[in-house]
Amino acid sequence: MSLTDLPPNEHERSPFELEAATTTPARPPERAGHVEGLTITEAASLFGVSISTIRRLLKAGVLAGAVKVPSPKGVEHRIPPAALEARGYKRQGSLVGAVLNAAQANAQAEQLEAKVRELEAILELERARREAAENESRLLERSLSDLREALSRLPAALPVGVRRRRFFRKLSE
Repeated sequence: MSLTDLPPNEHERSPFELEAATTTPARPPERAGHVEGLTITEAASLFGVSISTIRRLLKAGVLAGAVKVPSPKGVEHRIPPAALEARGYKRQGSLVGAVLNAAQANAQAEQLEAKVRELEAILELERARREAAENESRLLERSLSDLREALSRLPAALPVGVRRRRFFRKLSE
């Protein structure tokens, strides 16, 4: 094959250059706010297959009605359950992930509720301790004022001219 056998301008294109048609997605993501269907994880859980199997089916394009939708983390697939049932997969029960998530949420709520009750009990105990400390402080202030009053009366009771002998001096002095 020579350059003359190629169509016009074909020989000017690089052999590694991709055509423009290969860069456009096969199916653009939908812009709808809420799209019915299961995520890959939910579909795998509901039908009892691995996530890899669901991804393989999506890549092969055999799941009719599967769409891509925008999500906060990028683009995610939504798969109608009927598409998997049409391929011969049977539901294994309910959405295990959703049930587990609800059970985990309930368990966490119960743990938080128990923690709140514990903290409320600790708070009540600390309030009682504070009140007891305030009462003790008031009693100590009263005792201190009584002692100050007694001390203020004490020097008046002692005679002014009496000299006391100190215990560490010798008696001969």
